[in-house]
Amino acid sequence: MKELFRSALHWLADTRLARSVADTIFRGLARRRILELDQTGLVRAQNRTLLGLVHRARQTRFAHDHDFPRIRTASDFRRLVPLRTPAELWREYWQPAFPNLAGATWPGPIPYLAISSAQLNGSFPYVPISPDLWAAQQTAALTSLAFVLHARPRSRLCSGRLLLLGGGTTLTPPGDFQPPDSLEAIAIRELPAVLRPYACTVSPTDRESDDQPLHELAERSIATPVTCIAGSIERLVPFLTRIQRLTGRERLADIWPSLVAVLYARGPTEPDRAHLESVIASPEVLCLEMVFRPEGAIAIEDPRHHRLRLLPDLGVYFEFVPVDQVGKPRPERYSAGQVKRGIPYALALSSPAGVWACLVGSVVRFEQENPPLLHLVESCTPWELAARAEPLPGNVGGGRAFPTQPPHMRPAALPGRPFRGALAIRKD
Repeated sequence: MKELFRSALHWLADTRLARSVADTIFRGLARRRILELDQTGLVRAQNRTLLGLVHRARQTRFAHDHDFPRIRTASDFRRLVPLRTPAELWREYWQPAFPNLAGATWPGPIPYLAISSAQLNGSFPYVPISPDLWAAQQTAALTSLAFVLHARPRSRLCSGRLLLLGGGTTLTPPGDFQPPDSLEAIAIRELPAVLRPYACTVSPTDRESDDQPLHELAERSIATPVTCIAGSIERLVPFLTRIQRLTGRERLADIWPSLVAVLYARGPTEPDRAHLESVIASPEVLCLEMVFRPEGAIAIEDPRHHRLRLLPDLGVYFEFVPVDQVGKPRPERYSAGQVKRGIPYALALSSPAGVWACLVGSVVRFEQENPPLLHLVESCTPWELAARAEPLPGNVGGGRAFPTQPPHMRPAALPGRPFRGALAIRKD
């Protein structure tokens, strides 16, 4: 009976009337979200975010070690919470507590761990996914669609499907030996039943390292009305090329007349935007860049300015370290309201993933302060950034510099397995 009810609900949500109603509702929500973002003060939003994070995590081990009750301002936070590399945070707090990560750096529950395919470019070995982080990531995804509707106000996104190709991030329950599942597949399963007909992704049983899931999705989606596609350029290009080969058409607008936008994320070694646009071959299809990381959403391209726009109100507190300061014992750290245009900054994040003042390897340069528009200069590991800094004679000042090499390499299997380096000595 329950399955029959779900099938009926799925059919009802997929009707033309239901999709028209969904379009009307979502268009109103999109206008409200853009207005809210435009009226949000950068400094106030970031201060509120920081104090909110500190308050939520006040009972964790990390908060106890860093005296969170004394944090009232951003200056207090910089004084009490030093910058860390991802491996340091993992080694000091997450690995000893695994698989019970709740209470280590963020209160529970922690239903998933995110494992990113881009982690060798400076991401965390494993990122705890809390309900607060999940909600913030959902709002970031809706914000990107709100920008699409703002640029194409007459479009009907809900008249077709949103194809989620993803970027290689998989989720797995901590301590559970179930095989990891794709972030996009879990996101669709977490949606209310009435919204599931509006999105489609690769089969959840397929492996992310195999191209076959994308090929199967391409074959299934040819006859499906598609209004938006989202994913990394690394996946978008072969997927779209496969679609063009199967249909014998070059322009995506000829394959999917209702296609409105392609939302893409780009890694440091992936093709640039011009290459993606040449594959799309349809100037009327909007291309917007997203900078989403497993530990928090950073920026989305604002089509009104054609630049990445910082997202200050989605639960992530940003700090910016001048690149020439990375590796020093007491590097300068600036909040979003203190940055200057034209200067490259290494990005440090604090988020509901239980991440605190962690360098993630991204380097940004601001091009405008109000609204905060930036350019992603590059993405590398924190240790590569530290290696560029001038060597410190004798580590003067009593502080600690970041190591130029990771404290440990990424474990090959489960995250709780202790690491043994080549020079490790047995206890006995």
